[in-house]
Amino acid sequence: EVLPDVPYLQIVFTIPKILRKHFLFGRALYGELAKVAYAATREFFAAHFSTIEKPIPAMIVAPQSFGGLLNPHAHLHSVSSLGVFDQEGTFHAGAGELDCTPLEAVFRERTLRRMLKREAITPERVELLGSWRHSGFNLNTTRRVAAGDRKSLETLLQYIERPPVSLKRLTYREDGM
Repeated sequence: EVLPDVPYLQIVFTIPKILRKHFLFGRALYGELAKVAYAATREFFAAHFSTIEKPIPAMIVAPQSFGGLLNPHAHLHSVSSLGVFDQEGTFHAGAGELDCTPLEAVFRERTLRRMLKREAITPERVELLGSWRHSGFNLNTTRRVAAGDRKSLETLLQYIERPPVSLKRLTYREDGM
């Protein structure tokens, strides 16, 4: 009900396994990571909409601390408008097949810089990650929601805010466990 009726894109921001342990013991890093994802997304869209002064995407970011098997897996789920709003509030749609590859690089660079600033990692760790052929950072941007498809948007928002365990899916065995 709050989000404007525009097209949306789900962006899943994943970090390398070598960094995930820091989030187990430094839960405040999740907030930092969410801020980094938003800032990186704004920077990415600003490059695509260079003629618009201070373009702003509508975006919701939800940190997740678990994977599909309840394993520790720090990552972010987000829903971002597939385009930006200008200072007058007019929406400017992005290309349907927007290439988000540059966003991954911006997210990686900003994440490492923020973790260094917070002293969560060392410069040597940053150098190690920079030497890898595959950085371990990844974005999944395959899910899109068309403007006007409020039901799909609601379903997506429910998904990104899901708890690690669904009580509806739990069952008791005969031994009471």
